[in-house]
Amino acid sequence: YDLKGSSAGREEMDPVEMQHICKDDVHAGNRCLRTNLPTLLDNDYRMEKSYGLGIRISLQDKQKLLKQMLRDCIFLASENIMDYSMLVGRWRRTDPSVFSPLDSGHGVMHKLHVIPHEEDRDLFYYFGFIDITQHYNFNKKAERYLKRILYCRPFETMSACPPVQSARRFLVEMNHYIDPELDNFESEVDLTFEHLLQDR
Repeated sequence: YDLKGSSAGREEMDPVEMQHICKDDVHAGNRCLRTNLPTLLDNDYRMEKSYGLGIRISLQDKQKLLKQMLRDCIFLASENIMDYSMLVGRWRRTDPSVFSPLDSGHGVMHKLHVIPHEEDRDLFYYFGFIDITQHYNFNKKAERYLKRILYCRPFETMSACPPVQSARRFLVEMNHYIDPELDNFESEVDLTFEHLLQDR
């Protein structure tokens, strides 16, 4: 998945086709064995989640992951960076003799880069930020207003937005996307970015 937290233009699959895929996955017991799909975007993921096929990790892992995401987003916003994504890979171990990515140590840069499913110990999620070089500049400001005028898109659905707004939306949506959802996380995000705005 390539997840930004926005919704305007954030689908890779035709919605009807995506519904069929989700229904097939539910019927197959959510084995996550599909390998022929493109990188799915936010609206594709939202549909998967509505079928109970979303990302689910332990509460402890979720707290650690969002704490790190909050730190990363504070840094990105302070550098005037916006429009980044969380790249999430999903891998299922089908051969029990293959080591878990948590045990092997290969390809794991950080303990939060690979997190197991809450219950299914053969399912793993790989997390990482991508597209972290886009500054909120004149071009992005113009894009935001042109999309508003030409496409009548609400500002809150667009990926082109000021860095603090981008970070806030990203974090709040990641909390919604990844189960279990943390209570009061949105308040923590608001308080954090209120201080960031005051310090500028």
